[in-house]
Amino acid sequence: MIYYLSKVEDDWEHDKIAEFLKYQAKKMSELVERSLTLLEDADKLYTQTSLNLADINAKLEAFTIFVQNLSNSKSEAHKEQVKKYRLVNYDPCCAASRLSGCGFCIGALGTIINGWERELNTLNAVLDQNKKITGKLVGDLDSTLDFMQNEISFIMEWQEALLEVSEIDYTFPEAEIFGFADVRPAVVS
Repeated sequence: MIYYLSKVEDDWEHDKIAEFLKYQAKKMSELVERSLTLLEDADKLYTQTSLNLADINAKLEAFTIFVQNLSNSKSEAHKEQVKKYRLVNYDPCCAASRLSGCGFCIGALGTIINGWERELNTLNAVLDQNKKITGKLVGDLDSTLDFMQNEISFIMEWQEALLEVSEIDYTFPEAEIFGFADVRPAVVS
């Protein structure tokens, strides 16, 4: 559009200038329409991303609660997991050693359970960090969505104004539009 603006001549007839302004307004309207389409597409993507992140955040929160419950040595989940470790590790070890090595098996089982509890504590720390990160991402995404929705409303208003401008019949003198040098003295006097 700037390219065509440089083609404007001071001695154009007002009909030609009116047509030029209509053309420019229609081109601006097309650009606004394209911008609006792109923003609406981006809004859909941001909305879907926000929903996906909220889903991830919810699953992460549920998993964190599960792990915290498992880490609590007084919880039923913890007691059940220790019982499973005993069944899987202690009983076969003791049976294989024909009861003579059960003391060794108790020590090995303690090492396994302690290792598992350390891994749970590490997992808890990682989950806490992940919750902070996903919470920040969801917050950032929500603010971006708000910004985009605000921009879309501005562009829609701009588009309406441009459509109105593109339909105006420009019949006023050139001096009112551009203030051409050869017309200006007549207007001033």
